[in-house]
Amino acid sequence: MKALFLHGYRIVCGGLSSTLGLIVTSFLTFVGSADTAIFRNGDVLTGTLHVIENLNEVVWKHPDALDAIALDNKAISEIHLSTRPPAEITGGVPARFELRGGESFEANLISMDTNKVVVKSAYAGSFDFPISSLLALVPSPQKRKLLFEGPTSAAGWTMGKVQNAGVGEAGDWKYQDGAFYATESASIAREVNLPDRVAINFDLQWKGYFHLAVALATEYLQPVNLANKDTEPDFGGFYSLQINNFSSNLLPVKKNEPLRFLGQVAMPAFGQRTSMRVDIRVNKEKKLVALLLDGVMIKQWTDPEGFAGTGGAIRFVHQGQGVVRLSGLKITEWDGQFEELITNSLALKQDGAKLRNGDRMTGLFDGVKDGKLALVTKGTRIEVPMARVLQIEMARTNLAPASLKEGEVRAFFAQGGHLRLEVEKLDSTGLTGRNSALGTLHFQPSSFNRLRWVEPEVISNPKK
Repeated sequence: MKALFLHGYRIVCGGLSSTLGLIVTSFLTFVGSADTAIFRNGDVLTGTLHVIENLNEVVWKHPDALDAIALDNKAISEIHLSTRPPAEITGGVPARFELRGGESFEANLISMDTNKVVVKSAYAGSFDFPISSLLALVPSPQKRKLLFEGPTSAAGWTMGKVQNAGVGEAGDWKYQDGAFYATESASIAREVNLPDRVAINFDLQWKGYFHLAVALATEYLQPVNLANKDTEPDFGGFYSLQINNFSSNLLPVKKNEPLRFLGQVAMPAFGQRTSMRVDIRVNKEKKLVALLLDGVMIKQWTDPEGFAGTGGAIRFVHQGQGVVRLSGLKITEWDGQFEELITNSLALKQDGAKLRNGDRMTGLFDGVKDGKLALVTKGTRIEVPMARVLQIEMARTNLAPASLKEGEVRAFFAQGGHLRLEVEKLDSTGLTGRNSALGTLHFQPSSFNRLRWVEPEVISNPKK
């Protein structure tokens, strides 16, 4: 029997027994690995997830271990997985499906009647599920133009030295296995020719307190010391989006002009977290910058003095506190429309649809067929082309709880969305798991980029 005891666990390899002090204090300990196990005490173990069966045993491979390692799943908080782009699929209407338990996924809608929904996906093939499980459907009429996806290397990025860092020595961002890491104050920038409307998404992990400044619409690839900005070399205007464990703030920055603070927003729910998916939206015409975290709108800022950004580059500056990992960066054009917020309110007594021109319809849902949505309203059956539909919402009844049950994990898709799954088996052939709404499905390898065992703690009344 081979078993690992991590931080007090014991390992038996090749018939020899020893106690290992495998305390990983930095994300930079990757050695040709792609997966990351994050433990409940905040420690990190890198390597490769080999197999999971019935959530009873997590078998891990590490380059420093002679044999595979069995991890106690009760000690694990999250596992981050390597991913690859999903295959293109044809047929149906691309859409995001919101379930009554708070879960969501993307797939192509093939058909939908008053009993069931039939979809085709890149990660689990074709499947159907009861319409009673559906909360809302958001069609995606056009694919956003991809401007950048990575990182895949440090090539094309400009490393900048942070002056007067204040905390520790200035260093560099380090690239490894599809991610940038920083343990010291560091700056990295890239020209990506940001359009007037853009969506910027990335995964952020950290250990300890962190403070990240994201420069938006900048033409200057070197870091700017805001305290002494007027003595810096000439630079064009940009927005500095400041994010830390507990709050975020947006500052328009121009040389020889006073700093302006557009408003700070508290984020107490993220105080006990170690990861988040960051989504930044910029609309130059509306002078707007918005921040969403894990799909939740945190703040929209509007600049009353006009759009400050003068360039098309983006810059990430780590302030030298904590250890951070930045990965899954995806920059796309944006149509300027925010996805409608789906709530678990019971106020909606009828099925409804919001159209792209702002009109709303309510009534009794009668299916989607031949590219048209049918609603019966006041005894009249009305058909609307799906191309005109922004969102379909079902009447709010029988909403299921969203929290994890014993034996479940929350599995996050690389392209967005997540499902609660009872994992039957995960290995090189993919993941087989059961979802209470969708049934048992087999997902292709690399469908998910994160598995979460433990729900993040939400702090409603943070201690002073």
